[in-house]
Amino acid sequence: MPFYKNFKWISLLLVLTTPLFVRGQARGFGDNDAVEQHLGFPEDWSSHHLVMAGDSAEQAIAAGVREPRHVYNMVMRRNAIQLAKHPLANSRPVKLDWAVSLENGFVPPHQYPAKYRFSLSTQNCNADFVLFALSVTTGTQANIVGINNLYTEATPKCNSGTPWVAFAYNALTNNGNILTSPTLSADGTKVAFIESTNNQFFFHVLVLPNPIPSPPTQVGTVRSPQTPTSCTSPTIPGCMTSVRVVNNSTNSNSSIWIDYASDTGYVGADNGKLYKIKPVFKGGAPTVVSDAN
Repeated sequence: MPFYKNFKWISLLLVLTTPLFVRGQARGFGDNDAVEQHLGFPEDWSSHHLVMAGDSAEQAIAAGVREPRHVYNMVMRRNAIQLAKHPLANSRPVKLDWAVSLENGFVPPHQYPAKYRFSLSTQNCNADFVLFALSVTTGTQANIVGINNLYTEATPKCNSGTPWVAFAYNALTNNGNILTSPTLSADGTKVAFIESTNNQFFFHVLVLPNPIPSPPTQVGTVRSPQTPTSCTSPTIPGCMTSVRVVNNSTNSNSSIWIDYASDTGYVGADNGKLYKIKPVFKGGAPTVVSDAN
């Protein structure tokens, strides 16, 4: 199945957005090049379900201390304005840049993949990637797939113009399914997602390969995925933490929302309740919090 089925906006993922500073160790570089800050940001389902006022850059950055999506939103809004002003913006016909088969997997309707953009100044063939959380009914193929080498018309072309399946995991642990959108950590090193079954659902945090593999190296393929190891705290690449959110209720439409500042996740259930999970990305075992509020 082509990667673009079920969501027409996917071509927007290839638009070069302007990243910004976020805290975290630089990925894609050796230990000697590690830094306390790097340029980059995630773009996921929450980026498209959030409306913020057109505040000044200073106000957005100040608000970003509490909620980094203020800054992400400002950057994407300004980039869209610049693209609209470009003399070629309305003259080039829309065309398909590339397609990658995800076999029997697909992104469910009204859900979104996630993208991470690493560098402010240049495209990065290996560190920039798109992550797909796929709904599949079989355990013989991947349900978490990461594709890099996205810029097939760059100069020079990434991977000679061919996108690359950098990692592919069979990350389901309870014979369930992924029905909602994944959410990336602010530094792009981890992904949180929900596995749903007929009468319960689970919260997972998967630590992605670091650095993201480059051709010809890959961690699993769509047809032959890697199985994550189990870990209590999401710290080691390739390991995954899991917690059952609730029993006797399903989750058919609620993606996990991450409050980055407090490292807390919120997710709704079909029983009408909202559940709080903490911590998420910053270490420690994710736990469903008992909270009167």
